[in-house]
Amino acid sequence: MAPLKACPRCRKLIPHGLPYCTACAPIAEAERKAKQERKAEYLRKKYNRKYNSQRDPKYSRFYGSKEWKALSKGKLSACGYRCEAKLEGCQHIACEVHHVIPIKTPEGWEKRYDWDGLRGVCIVCHNILDGKNFKRREDPDVLDMRTIMNNIHNSE
Repeated sequence: MAPLKACPRCRKLIPHGLPYCTACAPIAEAERKAKQERKAEYLRKKYNRKYNSQRDPKYSRFYGSKEWKALSKGKLSACGYRCEAKLEGCQHIACEVHHVIPIKTPEGWEKRYDWDGLRGVCIVCHNILDGKNFKRREDPDVLDMRTIMNNIHNSE
């Protein structure tokens, strides 16, 4: 006979090795998913607070305004949610709106609502256009399986 243990939720005896009884397993899974979602939401808000605290409040107010939200949704809809930049690594699905003239310049701030100065772009193209560089840092303790497999195939 297999050793038994108590279910952590209802205290029924279940076989050792199962985390919960059949009645409690779906409830425990739902609670686990809810906890993960709460944690993800908390981390998202924490990141946004940190990001927005470093950003000039003038730009935070602009990007949070009803006018900008309506204009950016309209621009994405008008371009059919297709990336208009099409740079290297493009994901082809536009989900962000890029200002051709950066709004941090005086001219760009004046033209921040100019329809013709906006482009619907994917995240990759937007980061490239804004000059952001997100390259992976090489970790010497991590093995790169692609390199290992290429070396094996090349040596054969």
